[in-house]
Amino acid sequence: MKPTNYYQELDSFISSQGLYNPVFQYDFPDRDFFDKFILDADSLRKTITSISSEYAILSQLFFEKLNEIEFKADLLRGFSRENPVVIRDANIALFGELDESLFTLAQEKLVTLGETQKVVKKIRGKLLSPEEVLASVTEYCKNHNLADIPVASRDRNFSRISIAYGKNIRINLSKNARIYTEELPAILAHEIGVHLQRHLAGQALGLKIFQYGTANYIRDEEGLAIYESLKHLPEDYEKNAMYIKYYLSFAAKTMNFSDLARLIQTLYPEKSQEQIFSDTTRVKRGIKHTQRTGIL
Repeated sequence: MKPTNYYQELDSFISSQGLYNPVFQYDFPDRDFFDKFILDADSLRKTITSISSEYAILSQLFFEKLNEIEFKADLLRGFSRENPVVIRDANIALFGELDESLFTLAQEKLVTLGETQKVVKKIRGKLLSPEEVLASVTEYCKNHNLADIPVASRDRNFSRISIAYGKNIRINLSKNARIYTEELPAILAHEIGVHLQRHLAGQALGLKIFQYGTANYIRDEEGLAIYESLKHLPEDYEKNAMYIKYYLSFAAKTMNFSDLARLIQTLYPEKSQEQIFSDTTRVKRGIKHTQRTGIL
């Protein structure tokens, strides 16, 4: 879901001093792919129905997973055709609706954000270089019997640390990420200690549905990952990123790209134009014509 013309549009954004709404290009599947997917899903549903009754619980897991995959296909189809109704309905089915009360809570957190960030800056430690992050993650993997999983820094990585779950698992680090000494253990506990370890535990069971996750598994797993990461942060560290992201997701419904970028800039005045562009692209992920509003 990263635009194929990301760097061209980044240049235009910086050249215009942020007063630019990118027109992104994505490598979405074509119509034939979606037509074939519908036929394959129907066939798979019949196969699941034929599973012996003694495996009824397992077949239920397969039904739920198929429903989730179909909603994900709807979401991709909605993005590829820029259909706001399909995008909205698929997002709600997969991730739930944005909640007004949670938005209000996020707004309240923003009021004290400045003071909170001052405290965080004092206790988060030294800013690590990409080489130091790479060395620390490699050492973490070695100490947790994961030394056979390759770790690499990448220019095109959106997240600070992400796991590629393909035929060969990889740990990808962003060269542009700002990661501090006291934050890194929490990030590792979140991404590797929970997400990757759950994937490996599911792999050991021998059924791919447990390896790649049962339907909507991420709702519970993300909560566990956040809980685990908080245990590895300094005592006075207040993690407000989740509130800010929620607030921005809500705001993105009524803001175009450049307006949203300016809002992010007010929240993070220390960030460069390139970082602001990256953050805004993540919130507007999947949208081609970012001057449009009301799509998310």
